[in-house]
Amino acid sequence: MFELTKEEFEVLRCRNFTSKNRGGTRYMPYAFTQEGVAMLSGLLRSEVAVKANIHIMRAFVRMRSTLASVDKLSMDIMEMKHQIAELNHYMEDILRDQNDINEETMMQLQLINESLAEMRSEKMSSDVDRKRIGFRTSNSSE
Repeated sequence: MFELTKEEFEVLRCRNFTSKNRGGTRYMPYAFTQEGVAMLSGLLRSEVAVKANIHIMRAFVRMRSTLASVDKLSMDIMEMKHQIAELNHYMEDILRDQNDINEETMMQLQLINESLAEMRSEKMSSDVDRKRIGFRTSNSSE
């Protein structure tokens, strides 16, 4: 058996939805550990005490199994967080590679556009010197 601290008592009061305004405690309440309940059951022999002890021991067993399942869930959550972090790194690498490809592609497209522009300008300058092909109109000099 041990005396609860003020913080533990406040947590229990909040979880059990007890009133803060009515009544009050001059001292902190005591709580039993599972071993303390077992020792107490050895002293108390009444039928009510035995039934209460059985209920309390079952509550401890249920609490222990709940804590074990919470531990398993927390381990599963930690594993999932690790997998998500690995996926994030993988996706960042893919996006980084994609950006690199895009930069290379953009440079290649820019070179192609420059080459096409040069070819157009050369063609336009060579079109001036060439004879026109096609039907002659009255405005043409030849």
